[in-house]
Amino acid sequence: MTKDELIGEIVDELLAISRGAPAAENSLWSMPPSIALEDGRSLLINDRIELLLTSYQRILEQNDAGIARSYSRKEFGKEVAKAFGAVLASIDLDDDRAENIRTVKAAVGHSLAETTAQSQPARDLVFGCDLFAKPVAAIEIGPVRIEDRSEWLDRMAALAAFSPVAARRIARRWSGLPIRRRKGSVDSMWERTALDVIGECRTVCTVSVRSMSPRMAEARASTAARMSLAAVSLLWQKPSDALRGIGLAYDHGRKHHRETIVLVDGKFGASNHTLARLPHGPMIEAARWKDHYEHYTWFFDVIGETFSEYLHVASSSRPRMMNALFLSLWWFQQACVEHSPLLASVKHAAAIEALAGGQEKQGIVDLLTARLSFDRKRQTFKDGTTLDQFIEQLYGVARSQTLHGTNVRHAEDWSQLAARSEHIARLALRSVTHWLSKHPGIDDPAALRTADGPAE
Repeated sequence: MTKDELIGEIVDELLAISRGAPAAENSLWSMPPSIALEDGRSLLINDRIELLLTSYQRILEQNDAGIARSYSRKEFGKEVAKAFGAVLASIDLDDDRAENIRTVKAAVGHSLAETTAQSQPARDLVFGCDLFAKPVAAIEIGPVRIEDRSEWLDRMAALAAFSPVAARRIARRWSGLPIRRRKGSVDSMWERTALDVIGECRTVCTVSVRSMSPRMAEARASTAARMSLAAVSLLWQKPSDALRGIGLAYDHGRKHHRETIVLVDGKFGASNHTLARLPHGPMIEAARWKDHYEHYTWFFDVIGETFSEYLHVASSSRPRMMNALFLSLWWFQQACVEHSPLLASVKHAAAIEALAGGQEKQGIVDLLTARLSFDRKRQTFKDGTTLDQFIEQLYGVARSQTLHGTNVRHAEDWSQLAARSEHIARLALRSVTHWLSKHPGIDDPAALRTADGPAE
């Protein structure tokens, strides 16, 4: 239906309700739907009107991509309902139907135009995370900053986000010393919040977000925070092992673990206890990390460019390339924290295919031969498996058959393929990121599947 038709249906439904039709068929325990008005009253509606409002919202989102990028569905839905509620409560439903439609459409359009024109405040979202066992130099990945918690606290104190008293008390608690109770105040509330959010984590991840509603900002920032840790893990030979010691308190808290009891023939035989993360992250010397980080500045610059685009901090001159890299890293992060070897392989396949422009098996072959100089017919792994054979196992069997529900081998052990797919996906991501650092003027993902790529 068109906007006019949807508004006409809404007016008709409200008119029926005003003349005594039941607002909704509700169970004993549910309240009828309504729209909250600014004066504290509510406009009673029904399920049909809710569906019509959702359809109207969908048209607006389809016509303006910026809405879907800046608002969550729920948040923008509230804005649409608010705009409709204000005008529907003011009109006479018995007036001319066509005139009411024009009045409602104009008022709703004006209200939502004002809403979307208002600039959202800049937001920095802070996450406690486990990274390294000892403090290291801060890591900058575009709008994402990962730093030791003491360095973060010093920055917050310098910005006057905390009072000197709160900063001293937080530092004291982090040093293992007790602190006395404070009188309740705004400052003490934020002190408690910092201690709760960061907790025992020794590292803080701050994600800067621009032009987004609160719910959308949190969703995007938490994704970027996870992906930033996955990007760091790419510097290890086996990222999934590194990610066992890396994670956000936002996701797992500080005591998340897996425990099992094993019964053999009905009797207790063993127990397993595995921490989801190592207590304080992977070990690395601060001086060694500094050299390592500086050597890979190009890597973090390119990854930072994808985050800047995703978080609305800055527009990239090559959005198609950044989109492909972002999706690849996203799938890679999901694969590395996946417990099932088969599903990890499926997600690694998706990570590689994202870099291959979605061109399925042939695209993956072209990508790996171009970027990694593999010969598809020659031995790629020690047991003699060729690149063609590996891609058939990964894409043809693990990925395609599993997704299409035809994989009859799903109960087998897929750990070898998971390890191999992680290795190849890691090499592909690193190689593509390096290529992108050398070719900043190209925005055609097809160029990644050719040995040299087009001239800039």
